Amino acid sequence: MKKRYDEIMEHIEVTEDMRLRILANLKTISSVKQPVKSKELYRKFLPFAACLLLLTGAFAATRLRSDATEHTRPTVQGAVNGISTFSSSEELSDCLGFDVFQLKELPFETKKITYTSYWNSMSEITYHGNRQSAVFRQSPGSEDNSGDYHSYAVTKELMVNSLRVTLKGDSQQQFHLGMWSDNGFTFSLTLSKEAPLEDWMNMISNISL
Repeated sequence: MKKRYDEIMEHIEVTEDMRLRILANLKTISSVKQPVKSKELYRKFLPFAACLLLLTGAFAATRLRSDATEHTRPTVQGAVNGISTFSSSEELSDCLGFDVFQLKELPFETKKITYTSYWNSMSEITYHGNRQSAVFRQSPGSEDNSGDYHSYAVTKELMVNSLRVTLKGDSQQQFHLGMWSDNGFTFSLTLSKEAPLEDWMNMISNISL
């Protein structure tokens, strides 16, 4: 029992207000006239009563501090490993500090669009369809930003308006990846399902802010 008492007392923090209230309670108890026959019992009970008052006040204060901490704990938000998501292209542009272009035409119906910033330097807009998707990236500079390191069987270059576009795929008719540069930016478009040349020309020629 003494060991358990010592363990409890080690974790009790007594404030000045608690100490004053305990002393006041003890003074009130000691001022009450006790019958002669109960004096011995009173002497034995007094330390226990003081301890009980101390424990009650300490646990109450600890609970209040715990509750206050729980209710004031801030919600942590922000990027995860340098990757942030947004609800619109406008928010994505504000984060990156440059105008983000978007696809206006796709060879499938778009069900959902995800806007992502990578390390505040590259935009990624993912268009989700029915069992297929398109990933459109834009970043300053001329480095390949596609993240697609597959070795395709066919590489084809063509002009779309004034853009020199490189297409890659596994056949002469269907392509998975397109890359090009314009006004200091590199663009890449990766399709989960390959598309014919006509679709690629339609997608790239209709890209806009």
